[in-house]
Amino acid sequence: MTCVSGQDKFETKAAAYNPPPSPPIKHLVPVRIALLYAQDRDSFPRPVCAEYIVGNCNIPVVRAYRYSWMTDPTNHLSNYTLPGGGSVTIDVDLAQYYMVAVVVDVTYGASATAGIRVRMLYSDNQYNYDSPEEADNMGRYYDLTFAPGANRRATITFPVLALWGRVMISNKDPSNAHTLNSVDTYLIA
Repeated sequence: MTCVSGQDKFETKAAAYNPPPSPPIKHLVPVRIALLYAQDRDSFPRPVCAEYIVGNCNIPVVRAYRYSWMTDPTNHLSNYTLPGGGSVTIDVDLAQYYMVAVVVDVTYGASATAGIRVRMLYSDNQYNYDSPEEADNMGRYYDLTFAPGANRRATITFPVLALWGRVMISNKDPSNAHTLNSVDTYLIA
């Protein structure tokens, strides 16, 4: 196809074009996934763009974008002593989000014999939450690695399955306390 343009006229001449028949599309193969995070720390919330490029050798590349928002961190606990066998909970409003990230920084006691477990319990009414035993049964927990006197930090992500979530941090050591240096949450929409 050729195009000729002038100041007051635009003319198009199309040549006969008969493309060969395309083979049927059997499947799309992901060839690249990239997450791009905004660097501006003052923006609230920070935009996140995930770019998915899919294609195979017989079709052109197709681009699909999903734009997300990530909130700034919310600090819930600082220098909190978690007693032996004890637990602490943090309630989080999950409406309009699809993922929650929990950042836990813990220092284990020097004579401790076990670490901590982080669970996510869900509720549709903010009053009745999943039981910890059922959350464990469904695999909605994370056990931080353990060494006596060591410091551990982990970022744990949980999907949003209900309107409300409760983060439960439990000390698996029945008699020795641990120090939660900080517990933060990020919400991603």
